[in-house]
Amino acid sequence: MTFDLAIVGSGFGGSLLAMVARRLGKSVLLLERGSHPRFAIGESTSPLMNLLIEELAHTYDLPRLLPLATYGTWKTHYPELGVGLKRGFTYYGTQPGERLLVAASPGDPCADTHWLRADVDHFLVKEAIALGAEYHENTPLTRHEYTGGLWHLNEHTARFLVDATGPGKLWSNDVSFAGYPKTEALYSHFVGVRGASASLPGLTSLPPAPSLRLKPNFVGAKGGGGPTPTRSSSPLPSSPRSGNKSEGRGRGRDVPYPPDAAASHYVFPGGWMWILPFDNGVTSAGFAVESWLADELELAGKRHGAWERFLARFPAIQAQFADAQPVEKWHYAPKLSYRAQNVVGDGYLRLPSAAGFIDPLYSTGMPLTLLGIQRIAALIQHDKLQSPELLAHYEATTFAELDWVAEFIGANYAAFADFPRFVDTTMFYFAAASFSELARRTGRSDLAKGYLLTQNERFRANFHAWQQGMLSLTDAIAPWNAAGLADPSKDNLYGVDLEDVVKGASKLEKTEEELREIVATADWAQC
Repeated sequence: MTFDLAIVGSGFGGSLLAMVARRLGKSVLLLERGSHPRFAIGESTSPLMNLLIEELAHTYDLPRLLPLATYGTWKTHYPELGVGLKRGFTYYGTQPGERLLVAASPGDPCADTHWLRADVDHFLVKEAIALGAEYHENTPLTRHEYTGGLWHLNEHTARFLVDATGPGKLWSNDVSFAGYPKTEALYSHFVGVRGASASLPGLTSLPPAPSLRLKPNFVGAKGGGGPTPTRSSSPLPSSPRSGNKSEGRGRGRDVPYPPDAAASHYVFPGGWMWILPFDNGVTSAGFAVESWLADELELAGKRHGAWERFLARFPAIQAQFADAQPVEKWHYAPKLSYRAQNVVGDGYLRLPSAAGFIDPLYSTGMPLTLLGIQRIAALIQHDKLQSPELLAHYEATTFAELDWVAEFIGANYAAFADFPRFVDTTMFYFAAASFSELARRTGRSDLAKGYLLTQNERFRANFHAWQQGMLSLTDAIAPWNAAGLADPSKDNLYGVDLEDVVKGASKLEKTEEELREIVATADWAQC
């Protein structure tokens, strides 16, 4: 038979698109060169991403997808799937007391999650099959050509093809992101990783804490290619990896959530590290660094040796991994970022995940892919997959979002050596993300077009003006600051304060009374 749609790649994006296409009545061929379950990164979710999951589940009648949108429903409906609790975003710098905590939910039941991708991707493949997709695994493409209006894929034919393989795996034509630093990464899964508090026994409050000096060999790249940090602070002690509301204290303020129950980040000159704990005792951890630091760490050499050299430079992090053992092979990415030359062509398009990738920072890849799926679904629903104009618009939108994310994450890399500057930079992400979520939840998605307000020229102009010192941070984010961000009195500890949301009603073109009524009855606000 000739399929309406062939999807190459059965990661979460490809499988989810297959589910949506089946709900829209299309015949779907799903091809996978490997098999499931398998390791993948792209594990940490966000409020906006989980809202997109909800929207897809409701719009396309996918009730079994919906429980993945919150930690509480996940644990209730799919306890067999690996998951971790993500109450917020936790950041640590290299100087004593440098930390930033930004809550993403008011409690555990409605919290975001870390996905154990081996489990989740396998689950989604099985859901696609149950909905009628024809799935073939261990099927590398020995033939993929488009002739006579049909794709010939080994022995199969299809009218349209979607590349869901990931950056450059089906067609490699990387043109890179202009001005973006070359970065590399090393990562794996571990058992025995301690929480930040466990690495500093006896400390019961947040910093100021003793400084833990870097090893003396931590210098910039030869020839002055990188900055020279002088010392590293201890990681923040914290409460256990579960719990609700505020737990612990810091400089006299309540901690908005247990700091380890989060996506934990360590930022330092030249790069950053992530630590994502799962409920089953496994922890996903890795680091992304600029090429000058990768060279110093000899990242292209033996993986375990590079990991140990990295830990040796940060004794506080090293303490967290004192008893850790990898349970997955080492994964090395010699070039993290990728930008395809095109997103669409004759009879095909790419998911955003196949069109480009920037960096794991802020977990931008999965929401970009979900937005792409929404746009592709609209084309399928209206039989417009072959429309040159609409495909060109899809390509332009995809590239605009990828380029904006690359620019923004590049600005974060430039700020890693200066933690206060980095904190200020993050405020643009949190302002855009929280505003976008609130706009969609209150029926005003028209106010937040594009990922991280890509299509809002004023937002991007304000970011550039702030970078150039022409606009204060407070003024730069004011039109979209619906979450009480950039508030010095909060001392870098941002909880979920619904009063801040209500006070920002005018930004969403609502009255305070209207927004208070929405908040009073919304599930997402009553956690």
